[in-house]
Amino acid sequence: MCRASCFAMGRCLLWVSWLCLGIAPQLSRAATDAPVRKVTLYPGGALVERVAGVGAGESVLRLSGLPANFDLDSVQIEAEEGIEIGEAVWRDEARTEPLNAEEAALENDVRALSLRLESLLIERRTAERELAYLASLSAVDPEAGVRNIAARPKETLALIHSGSLDAERRILNIDTQSENVKRALEGRKKDLERIRPAVEGVRQLSLRLAARKAGEVRVRYLFPDAGWRPAYRAFLNSEDGVVRLERVALIAQRSGEDWNRVRLVLSTGQPKKNSSGPEPESWRLRFAPDVLAQSAAARRRIPGGDADSFMNDAESMAVLPMMAMSKETPASGGAPLFETAAVHGEFSTEFTLPGVFALPADGRQVSATLGEEKISVALEARMTPRAEKAAWLVARAEFPEGVWPPGIVRLYRDGNYVGESFFQARDDARLSLPFGRDDKLRVNLRPLADTRGHGSFLARKNERRIADIFTVTSLHKKRALKILVLEASPVALDTEIVVERRQFSPAVSVEDWEGRPGVVAWETTLPAGETREFSVDYLISWPEGRRVGGLERF
Repeated sequence: MCRASCFAMGRCLLWVSWLCLGIAPQLSRAATDAPVRKVTLYPGGALVERVAGVGAGESVLRLSGLPANFDLDSVQIEAEEGIEIGEAVWRDEARTEPLNAEEAALENDVRALSLRLESLLIERRTAERELAYLASLSAVDPEAGVRNIAARPKETLALIHSGSLDAERRILNIDTQSENVKRALEGRKKDLERIRPAVEGVRQLSLRLAARKAGEVRVRYLFPDAGWRPAYRAFLNSEDGVVRLERVALIAQRSGEDWNRVRLVLSTGQPKKNSSGPEPESWRLRFAPDVLAQSAAARRRIPGGDADSFMNDAESMAVLPMMAMSKETPASGGAPLFETAAVHGEFSTEFTLPGVFALPADGRQVSATLGEEKISVALEARMTPRAEKAAWLVARAEFPEGVWPPGIVRLYRDGNYVGESFFQARDDARLSLPFGRDDKLRVNLRPLADTRGHGSFLARKNERRIADIFTVTSLHKKRALKILVLEASPVALDTEIVVERRQFSPAVSVEDWEGRPGVVAWETTLPAGETREFSVDYLISWPEGRRVGGLERF
């Protein structure tokens, strides 16, 4: 009776002590009890949402084993109706356990292989001791002065032979196994080093609450080492003139723990960027100080001053402000998951992916398809004969509706991979996708004239005439193809350089192609098996004694 009452009193005192500390007597929950349910991924980070269940009457929620690599200032804690949230206390401590299943499995493999290697070394030492004992049987006995083998030579020789043979074979087998185990161990160690999270600590949350009924508590925080990048795959069927454009999201994270069965939302927003734009400063105009004059005056004031040294000092003083303005803060942290890719749009856009996903914690990229569209395109072959004697196939169409963030597009033509390009909406809302070389178009350049001379004696000027002819031949047997021949004609950037003649035959279709000064284009349809010729004739003059940059390209 006394023992039972003492036990009850002890429990009561323990309960009172817990209440005095404001903590209910319950066990801490591991991070697995508050799994990651939803992740909103941005191009340079992620908003992670964990969900923990709370029973009716609970007064404290403890979560332990969270990776200590998220931004505490970004934490948001919400609860369902009927659960009131009090103060939250975070505590970090050193990490001693693996954070994800792959890390735990590899640690077990390394441990098991290390034990196996030690066991093989023990077996080898045992076999070596057996060989040493067998060798001692034929040694001289120091007391008797006779060999041990002399007493029973036949039996002793048989024992030495069979025992030595067995021990040597076992050593050979052990050495073979040891080499295999060493290779496997080195491989597992490299795998573990590759996937081991760079997370040195774990974080614990102690949250005071008052739960009038059972419900859920959601904890959200921003994690920097995660993100997504848009990518595309374009499949051209050249016979039908159709491009199947597939949208893909490349996703990766290095939180330290695997995200299993999570709902993913992809956003083009930038939560870590500035929330407000810049405001204008007053624009004040003033005369800049004459640094050279000031330095010369200082030289006159200092005996023995050197003019050259002060000139250098003045130049340094003038350059220093520019250096200070252009100085950049070096980036910190490890290698990024993705190269920086700008995502532009009128407002941020979100893609909610159907189903649930599993994202490993080692930074490997996981791709998710966001949808696809079939687009009817017009094919044309572009060529710049002066730069390269080749034709390149381009598909053009109206840009598809919807949100298409810029990204890398991988290109396939009639089932064959041809390369990659950068996909981005153009200002003219036109889609332009390159699909590699058209080897059935032959492009050639033949010089007609390249002469240098002088103008009249009074004019005192230099002249150069450049004339060329471009030839395009189709080896296609059935297909008539639209071609676009591009030429960069000379543009004078100085009033003393004059382009006196600029002739094209036939007349060009487009001047200043795509807003590029001097770039002209011929647009025409080239029937199968036929040839087209395009010629240019330029006459350029400039003052005698001056050198013109840019003419060296011809």
